[in-house]
Amino acid sequence: MRTAYALAVQLIDGRNWHLSTRFLGPPRLLHALSETGYADAAYRLLLQNSYPSWGDQISKGATTMWECWDGIRPDGGFQNKAMTSFNHYGYGSIGEWMYQNIVGIRPMAPGFRRFVVKPVPGSEVRSANARFRSGYGTIAVRWKGSDQEELFVSIPVNTSAEIWVPDKGRTVQSDGANFVRTEPGYSVYEAGSGDYHFSIH
Repeated sequence: MRTAYALAVQLIDGRNWHLSTRFLGPPRLLHALSETGYADAAYRLLLQNSYPSWGDQISKGATTMWECWDGIRPDGGFQNKAMTSFNHYGYGSIGEWMYQNIVGIRPMAPGFRRFVVKPVPGSEVRSANARFRSGYGTIAVRWKGSDQEELFVSIPVNTSAEIWVPDKGRTVQSDGANFVRTEPGYSVYEAGSGDYHFSIH
């Protein structure tokens, strides 16, 4: 499977790190890259700012994702007046990838009664701060540092979380979460409702 994604990365590289898919690709491609060891490629696509890219739309004033990469032409006119949506999930799905990978919030039980926090480091992103409104309350995750030296997690009442701290073989200090095991590149902790701080040295 990794070989197939290695080929996909080569194809993306051949297009100077731009997407060449329509709606079927973006909701799945970045997740697949991250889950098969190519997180850096996913981040490069996310951070691209020339056409066609999310950054290019943002540079033109977009606050939602458009149906067409070039929904607004350089002259300010519409790409196609008969077929132009400026709030289209196919490309807006990047938001799901961002909170599931940059800050790593994913459900483990309905309503996020139990969830995992597993940030996936990559590229030149040096900090992240997110709040997710679950059925049980707000989940907050914040990390900072070039190698994610600090991680903060807020867990709502009546919920629990499995927290994967990116350690890269370093020492992790926690202020109350219970260490349960190690995984490649991570120290894994269990925690109930409350606020937690992890520092990595």
